[in-house]
Amino acid sequence: MLRIAKFITEYPKATFGAILLLAAACIPLLLQVRADTSISSFMPRGHVSYQQKLDIQRIYHINDPLFVDVFDRRTGDIFTPQGLAAVQSVSRFLEDLPGVRPGSVRSLDTYDDILGSDGGFDVKSFLKPLPTTIAEAQAVRDRVKAFPLYDGLLVAENGKRAAVIGDFEDSADVLAVFAQLEQLRERMDLEGDYGITVSGPPIVTGTLNVYLNQDALRLDPVAAALTALLLFFALRSLAGVLLPLCVMLPSIAAAFASMPLLGFTFTPFSNAIPVVVLSTGIAESVHFLSTYYDLRLRRPEWGVKEAVTHVYATVWQPIVMTSVTTVAGFFMLLQDSPMIPVQQFGVTAGIGVMVALALTLIALPAAIVIVDPKPSAAFARLYASRGVGGPSGWDRLVTRLVGPVIDNRAVAGAFLVVVVVVGGLGLSRLFADYEPVTFFPKDSSVYQDFHTVRENYVGVNFVEVDINTRVQDGVYSPDFLRRLDGLQQRINAWPQIGGTLSIADYLKKMNQAFNADQPDFYRIADSADANAQFFLLFTMSGDPRRFDEVTDGERQRANLRVFLKDGNYAQSAAFMNWLEREAAVTFPDAKVTLGGEANVIHHWMTGIGWDVGWSFVLSNLAMFLICLVILRSVVGSLLLLMPISIGVLLTYAFIGASGVAVGLGTTSFASIAIGVGVDFAIHYLWRYRDERRHGLDHSGATVRVMQDVGKTIVFNGVIVIGGFSVLLLATTTPPQQVGTYVAISIAASLATTFLVLTVATRWWGAARMKTLPTEATSNGAS
Repeated sequence: MLRIAKFITEYPKATFGAILLLAAACIPLLLQVRADTSISSFMPRGHVSYQQKLDIQRIYHINDPLFVDVFDRRTGDIFTPQGLAAVQSVSRFLEDLPGVRPGSVRSLDTYDDILGSDGGFDVKSFLKPLPTTIAEAQAVRDRVKAFPLYDGLLVAENGKRAAVIGDFEDSADVLAVFAQLEQLRERMDLEGDYGITVSGPPIVTGTLNVYLNQDALRLDPVAAALTALLLFFALRSLAGVLLPLCVMLPSIAAAFASMPLLGFTFTPFSNAIPVVVLSTGIAESVHFLSTYYDLRLRRPEWGVKEAVTHVYATVWQPIVMTSVTTVAGFFMLLQDSPMIPVQQFGVTAGIGVMVALALTLIALPAAIVIVDPKPSAAFARLYASRGVGGPSGWDRLVTRLVGPVIDNRAVAGAFLVVVVVVGGLGLSRLFADYEPVTFFPKDSSVYQDFHTVRENYVGVNFVEVDINTRVQDGVYSPDFLRRLDGLQQRINAWPQIGGTLSIADYLKKMNQAFNADQPDFYRIADSADANAQFFLLFTMSGDPRRFDEVTDGERQRANLRVFLKDGNYAQSAAFMNWLEREAAVTFPDAKVTLGGEANVIHHWMTGIGWDVGWSFVLSNLAMFLICLVILRSVVGSLLLLMPISIGVLLTYAFIGASGVAVGLGTTSFASIAIGVGVDFAIHYLWRYRDERRHGLDHSGATVRVMQDVGKTIVFNGVIVIGGFSVLLLATTTPPQQVGTYVAISIAASLATTFLVLTVATRWWGAARMKTLPTEATSNGAS
């Protein structure tokens, strides 16, 4: 590495010019980055349940639904001639809307009533012709109420609102559809009489994309400004601000440029990359510059080239080690999260940190030689290691703290007792939950619209139960249909269930209509032939596509759709487990498969406690192996992991104590925190080992380490905490949670490094330490 340092210092302009050319080469790649705001980008595609969801959607020609609720602002009752005309208008607007699957719109305008007649039954439209009097509109309400299948689905449970439901196409631009609906909402608001609320899982996801994009535009400048302020606080010079930022900007660009090369897309999670890479990657530049300024103050007779070469030889090993562990933490998201965007975020951010490492070791030394920055007088007074012409402010602070607080067994013991007590209480209250709408502020339109629809209709979250009889026309069997109907009745007994929909509902209504609408005949017919004839009669005058969502073309399979009033995991977990068992028991002669987004979330969240624990173990194991290879000490590697392990455990305890569920924002922070938070212990132990090898006892080594790298550790910690704290300004909870939990973990790791690690190193004797390479040893002596 000395050869590299000497080359950089001899040819700084050529080195820096080559870096600029490489940075320019990223521009064409940046232009190739494409965005992916699709619904599927949020789903854990690695799960079998996700493939089941797609298979069921393909078989029954269904997709993720868009739910539009139409209401009357004046009277509160949509069943007037004008109100039903508004429903028809919205329905036809949806039918013509690009991105909505043709033929999928379900409303009073597209669904038909089944009425008894002399020849059997007639299929008659609800709104054709459109009612022109109050009495005719009320008659439509009565007909809908007499058809239990539509009550709560197409008409609100209070009978005063109506719904228009459509399915998104696979290739739909959700944001474009949402924008068109917002224009419709604004137009209806201006007219004043009627309004709409827009909801459904795709809308929630699409709106989350909008919020995250808006957050990025706000947070990235704030993060850059805060980082610049913290850099000035740490290094007290303009060069100390500009040089690290010049390293980070190309690193962030390189992270995004890697996306098209890896086949990645820009997702809402990608918006956090600038903040995260800036917060984590800049630490090494701070370490290099801080050490450089210290050396220039202690050795004023040295020239810039000699100082840079010496600093390079002193810090390259711990800088490489901390960067490797940080990158490993980001890469651990590949196994921590089943969500493709989160995995891509981890890889891309890791690449940004790797580029930041390379630029810190190549571009930053070259820039220092070119600019020849001098440490300011303020830096010398406050932070210079061991002072210049007397102890600095930092030296005096260290003298006061070492003994009374730092390297104090009583303080360390008390801290660990607090960790055990507080950690145990907090961890015991952890619970898992997930519902995307809770990511939004409660006063946001998407949150309020979602709950308006949930309160008035059967629900916008659902589970699909695919029942394959393995026999053509098997769904016509009265025995099969009665078992299906019985399962629906048992499902509807659960309090969180809004309703169910299946082929049995249609056939019961047809049987009733065929028998002069007598209430006693609202049941399954006694023969398969009768059920088949009912279907034939319906298709002669009605739209046969109405059955696509409940049965396949060969009438071999039946789909049971279960609407959930509460779609969150905590409310539905017990029901989902029961449903899976009950459906299998009810149909032992058929193949039963569960689908739908609610089922995907259920299987994703089931066992999340085990996943979190296993992720924590794997992340620590990976870090331990990396530290063992570089540090070559089992005890030292364990000591390295102690501060951040305590930090992450305390953070999970905080999550439990605050009543926040373990979900999207909480499952991804641990790997990031472990990768970043281990840096403090690396810098501390690396220098501590040097000082012990050169004759200092434990107390003397502790004081020397605190004077030298202690302030750099504080600088790095403050910058990382500040950078992640910027995410608290986001408008949605996932980035807020990641920012909060990483910041807490880093702060706890920082405190543990100073309070506990300084004591624990007493048992890491100098006799057990392997000999460092000559280069590092000579630098440590200096």
